[in-house]
Amino acid sequence: MRFHEFDREFKGLLLQCAKHKYAEGVVGPLWSATRRFLWVHRTRENKVAFAELVARVIDAIVASDEAAAMRANAARLDHLDEFVRATLDA
Repeated sequence: MRFHEFDREFKGLLLQCAKHKYAEGVVGPLWSATRRFLWVHRTRENKVAFAELVARVIDAIVASDEAAAMRANAARLDHLDEFVRATLDA
């Protein structure tokens, strides 16, 4: 449960940082659907791996390293994509 709370808080902070008034309306429903899918299919091990990827994004943001944040976020999204595809293929 704490993982999902953390993930929601992280995404909320990203939206605040983006300072884009329409972003929440666009990504909010997508994140909601994704959260429900992941709630059902993620294992503890997968949550740990994903949390580590999120931590890399946060570390890069805190360090004001935009390039590292973009790379870390791309790795996070790649992991998510691989997880969803593997789950659907199974």
